[in-house]
Amino acid sequence: MSANTAATRFMSRADASGIRQQGDRGMKFGCGCFFFVSGLVGLFTCIASLLFLGSDISEFKDDFVVIGVCLLLGWILLKSFMSEQPDPSQQRQEQQLEQQQLEQQQQQQEQEQTFIDARQTSTSLYQTFTTVRQIIDHASGGSGQTAVPDEPVTVECPGCGAPVAVSPSKSGECEYCGTMVRYSGTSGKS
Repeated sequence: MSANTAATRFMSRADASGIRQQGDRGMKFGCGCFFFVSGLVGLFTCIASLLFLGSDISEFKDDFVVIGVCLLLGWILLKSFMSEQPDPSQQRQEQQLEQQQLEQQQQQQEQEQTFIDARQTSTSLYQTFTTVRQIIDHASGGSGQTAVPDEPVTVECPGCGAPVAVSPSKSGECEYCGTMVRYSGTSGKS
């Protein structure tokens, strides 16, 4: 997965989370305003009825309880909404931290790939050196070593460890990871 794709997916999740949080905050604000304004309208209606119609206050006892609950609930929701105001500096710090984590992951992936490449290069160089040494020994009359037979032997793939059949005249390709494996001169598993 490319770095741009990972960053896009990461930002999409962050945006969706932010929209959800904004929706929750909007709901608190809307409900808080509704309850608070409903309580105020009810309160003004009761007071107007008492003043202008000469009604008895005992008639509005239940209404005052409902009005009080509406005012209190509206006040609580609005206060909760106000206390959740996002702090811009905290949001910036969180974004910077998330960006640093993403960069660290990318660096780690690059380091792992570099290590794998170096290991494959090292193995390839060793096999080449061994093959050249065997050819020189064989051409110089052996110098104490026996001639290299042309029959294939099975060796372990340096990339993944799978068995690969190779011979001195022909390299073998690992069927699992695709690494080219050369004859090393040491007898592998037959």
